Amino acid sequence: MSSSTPAELVGARGFTYLFGPVFSRRLGRSLGVDLLPYKTCSLDCIYCECGLTTDLTSERTNRVPTDDVIAELDAYLGPRPPLDFVTFAGSGEPTLHAGLGRIIAHLKQNHPRYKAKWTHKSILSHRASLRNFCTHQPR
Repeated sequence: MSSSTPAELVGARGFTYLFGPVFSRRLGRSLGVDLLPYKTCSLDCIYCECGLTTDLTSERTNRVPTDDVIAELDAYLGPRPPLDFVTFAGSGEPTLHAGLGRIIAHLKQNHPRYKAKWTHKSILSHRASLRNFCTHQPR
């Protein structure tokens, strides 16, 4: 880190599921959350920046441990870094992670200043998926 780089902008080094922050003209400063193994997606878009899909699926499962993702978010967001959004992106379609609703509920309850979710919405036609994202209640 150079002396001209503020410490809070160094990024999510040392975390498994977090990356960034990424700077965007549209979103500002966004912390990325990657919930899937590389290229797990419900589509195989020729224009995808990550390349060809290697795990083409619409099955929603916990591909990475939800509790571990929440712990990393708490550790990173606890000191209230200067971010505008938390973006669910990375290696594939984030709505394929069955724990996404629980993670979003945790963010809303514990870190309400940071919000966002990215999806191409291909599985939101499944009622159970939509209900999970919109009304998830902590257990």
